[in-house]
Amino acid sequence: MARPYGQKFLLALERSSQDTLGLKLARLCVDANLPAVYVAKALNTSPTTVYSWFRGQGISEKRSKVVAVFID
Repeated sequence: MARPYGQKFLLALERSSQDTLGLKLARLCVDANLPAVYVAKALNTSPTTVYSWFRGQGISEKRSKVVAVFID
């Protein structure tokens, strides 16, 4: 069973003024109660990578197309 998002992460996400693709993905996952491990599996990447995107790290151009389609 996947663990829920932590309060610290949720507060940081709420306070973030950035609008990166990774943060859009994070907001979508939080709103849909979709664990990062499931997103990682769907996007064929590691949960660590997904969490780094959630925290604002850049997404490669190749992956960003897949992430954008996933968000839509």
